[in-house]
Amino acid sequence: TNRIEITTEDAAGNRASRTLNVVRGDGVAEARLAISRQKIELGDLPLSVNVRLDLTDPNGQPVNGVTVVFSISPPGLPTETYEAVTVDGSARWDDVAIPREGAVRGNGFVTARAELGAGFAAASATKPFTIE
Repeated sequence: TNRIEITTEDAAGNRASRTLNVVRGDGVAEARLAISRQKIELGDLPLSVNVRLDLTDPNGQPVNGVTVVFSISPPGLPTETYEAVTVDGSARWDDVAIPREGAVRGNGFVTARAELGAGFAAASATKPFTIE
């Protein structure tokens, strides 16, 4: 919170004051990443998962029109990437296929990165998942 105090005086010497409190965010955008399944049975493959990134600006407002680069790295399989644009503060990558062939038990992860433009740091998030 930033406090601004304003005082004015007219030609007759009448004074008036007012204090205004301005609340701003912390200067950092927030990226929240979700994946539809965090535990996957190897025997259930092939299957698809859904990934979603919710993005808010430093003041907590949804960010629209920003390109988000998603990547998924399942254990034993090559990393795949996908681009989406935020709408109402969200970007989605639906029906991400995880094939059976080449997959192994272990830990994988999904990442998302959004470039917010000049004056802002990129926002990113990572979410782990497991193939058991």
